[in-house]
Amino acid sequence: MLRVFPTFRPEECEDWAIMPFVCKRCLWEGKRYAQQIRFFEDGPHRTHGCYTDKKGFTVLEEK
Repeated sequence: MLRVFPTFRPEECEDWAIMPFVCKRCLWEGKRYAQQIRFFEDGPHRTHGCYTDKKGFTVLEEK
């Protein structure tokens, strides 16, 4: 499942994002914060990244 958040300001990242620094970085790059959620027997696993309509979901690389 892909969950894309409609974030427009950095303050919104602090209010509800699980990983605010990822959310803010997506905003600074002109993208939207997103979570890819996979469900396993031991519970859900979330991968955090950014989303654009052109490229879809991408995981942020460490810089």
